[in-house]
Amino acid sequence: MEQEYQQRLAILEEHTKNPELINDLKRHLEDCSKTLCCRVMLANIFYLYRMFDEAVSEYKAIIAENPSFSIAYYYLGITYYRIGKLNEAIDYLEKSREIDKKLSMALYWLGLSYQHKGFTKKAEECYLKLIEESPKSNMVYYHLAVIYMSEKRYEEAIHVLERLIEFDQENTEAYFHLGTAYLKKTRTPEAIKTFKHILRLNPDNKRARDMLGFILDVDDL
Repeated sequence: MEQEYQQRLAILEEHTKNPELINDLKRHLEDCSKTLCCRVMLANIFYLYRMFDEAVSEYKAIIAENPSFSIAYYYLGITYYRIGKLNEAIDYLEKSREIDKKLSMALYWLGLSYQHKGFTKKAEECYLKLIEESPKSNMVYYHLAVIYMSEKRYEEAIHVLERLIEFDQENTEAYFHLGTAYLKKTRTPEAIKTFKHILRLNPDNKRARDMLGFILDVDDL
């Protein structure tokens, strides 16, 4: 096993305090004939344990050795997103898509990155493209709805939230936004029905209870 991996394992061991994990890794690395395989495994573990600086170093090393390895760009982009370096996240995620158009989930993280930078039009484009490529990526509908609600595009919000609920019928956050959008469009009976449904799913949901109280002008439901 190469000395550099022993050093990285030492860092990981200190951070995780998990000797079983370290022993498993050592056995794997001793049998690993490809440096790339070792780097990918270590980078992913660093990421999973939120050791993001170490993960960045490993993913960059992978890219240096294999400039066309799209997955490394993808995970490096996600890692940069996790640490708030959105420009870098966008650069690497776009590169991953440039190399491999089948990496549809890169569009999800690109959308999040653009959305957090306030570039909602770019985020919307990414989310819509992801829906086109992978219609059952349910969380993308939620993030689209957030954009539409913030821009007072309530009919579009209703459309994507109703679609989301088809996939996730217990998502109380989606139902809450849907009820609010119904209310904004003066579709009051549907709003009441939606907020009541939230309370059936979670009787302790104070926001839904407060919204019903507001609509029905009742102090205690």
